[in-house]
Amino acid sequence: MTPCDEVVSDLHTDIKALNGVQSSKAGLDKSFKWFYTDYTFTETFERDNSICPLPITDYATTDEVSFWCTGQPNLTEGCAPCEAKSVLDDIENKMVRWFFLNYVYIQMDAIAANYDLAVGAPMDKAGFIASRKDFLAQIPSNDILQSCDSCAVLFRNYYHSEAYDAFFDEGSELYKKMHTYKPLADIENSITDGRYSYSLVMPGKVTDTGCGLLSEEGAIIYKLDMSRLIPGKYVITATSRVTNIWAFGVTALVILVAIVSLFRKRNDE
Repeated sequence: MTPCDEVVSDLHTDIKALNGVQSSKAGLDKSFKWFYTDYTFTETFERDNSICPLPITDYATTDEVSFWCTGQPNLTEGCAPCEAKSVLDDIENKMVRWFFLNYVYIQMDAIAANYDLAVGAPMDKAGFIASRKDFLAQIPSNDILQSCDSCAVLFRNYYHSEAYDAFFDEGSELYKKMHTYKPLADIENSITDGRYSYSLVMPGKVTDTGCGLLSEEGAIIYKLDMSRLIPGKYVITATSRVTNIWAFGVTALVILVAIVSLFRKRNDE
């Protein structure tokens, strides 16, 4: 097993800890070129789309999402710092709004799952679920998740009722019950999910690190977090080249034999 193979094997164990990854598939391809052998490592990560049910493309363009999450394509290329800041601020507002509305969307699912406990609710469960689209649409663009109180205010102002306040009271049983709802726990975990890194040791000399960084020790360091998976599939690659020393020896021997044979043939003549 090559060092690269070992990393691939370890990666499937480590990646289970990264929230938002549904699956990953790694592979190492080898291309023999006599004097050299080129190796290409590829790992494709699939995102769990169920964590955020609202499509991100409803809030930002595909290029904006990719740039924010992976740095490509570079939408600030050629921009002065003030222009780049404007571009980044605009994309950040879109990304924050998308994530916040997903969070509220799932909060409403959690409330609906415990709707019989909402004392004095202004409507039945079916009406509450049906109102979600209009409720999300009326949230001001600059509203972001600040605290449980800010969410309670949003619900109170829209529904003209305090029936849902208990779901946002951190000391209440309803709050605890709502936060046992798995989709809500998943999206909350994705907020606090740290970055995971692992190192890849390629055979021979590394010729391309892809989106990784080459350490002084020769290992390629990759970092993963939920944000890199937002655009969908996330692919990391690396290539390296191994010099086939034996091929030079064999070639030299063949040339030597050919020269000797040529001299012998001339001598025989």
